[in-house]
Amino acid sequence: MGAVGFLAVVVIFDPARSTPILATFLAMIYGVYLGFALVGGSVQELLVEVSFVAVGIALTISGLLFGPVWIAVGLLLHGLWDIVHQHKLLWLGVGTVPRWYVPFCAVADILGAAAIFVAILLI
Repeated sequence: MGAVGFLAVVVIFDPARSTPILATFLAMIYGVYLGFALVGGSVQELLVEVSFVAVGIALTISGLLFGPVWIAVGLLLHGLWDIVHQHKLLWLGVGTVPRWYVPFCAVADILGAAAIFVAILLI
């Protein structure tokens, strides 16, 4: 569903209009795990999430300045971050994230990134 939404934004709106919309969604998506860390994470988890949000903000700004490909990169990276959280790879992960949320978000992020990449190639 998320991928369809991202694709619809890219196809319906010209790049000047779609990029700020996609950037807004990307910034919100990056903030979700920060919210989970604030609700019940440790200080270490909060610092990890703040660091990753900084990466997301940098990609969001890059998307606004240089084009939607950076937003797609940001979504893909967030999808991989979801997978790291699910399996607590590298001892990363916020314990307050619902188990169902992580795979849902990973799939939506990766498909959303793919939709943007496809739309960029077709337009």
